Amino acid sequence: ESGDADRPLFLPREPTVRDGMHHVREHWQVEMRPVLQDALNSPDLTLEPHLLQRLDMAVRGFVSIINDLVLLVERSNARNTDLMWIYQNALVGLALLGRLFLTLVFNALVISPVEQLGKGMARMAEGDFGVRLEVETRDELGDLARGFNRMADHLRGFYDTLEQRVADKT
Repeated sequence: ESGDADRPLFLPREPTVRDGMHHVREHWQVEMRPVLQDALNSPDLTLEPHLLQRLDMAVRGFVSIINDLVLLVERSNARNTDLMWIYQNALVGLALLGRLFLTLVFNALVISPVEQLGKGMARMAEGDFGVRLEVETRDELGDLARGFNRMADHLRGFYDTLEQRVADKT
């Protein structure tokens, strides 16, 4: 009823189980214990068939009450196991949804802007100095896009005036 420290066994805290344990205790005190004491005090049970019959009836009733308590405990444990299964699956579902959400956010905030920067650099390497990146944020990636656009402006200016500067130098 109160558990065992060496083996973590205890009754569930549900009222129906506690009532069942109370019923077992009450049946032990009122019916089972007096019959057992009479049987233990008897010199020979075989000479007292009436006492033997009382003992048999008391044991059968006590076993039935204990069986009812065990069924209540098993039902309670089965409900708790089902709830634990539901909670675990809900947590797995939340973890998967969280992973999907973080993947989408990471893609939108990091991967996509870096890909745009890479495409802009590739176009510039091909000689397209008119390429500009769209500045969508005010964070480090936005700073990179603004810096890329300034660099493209400077390169465009240098490229446009290159022939004139060469002519001036020669």
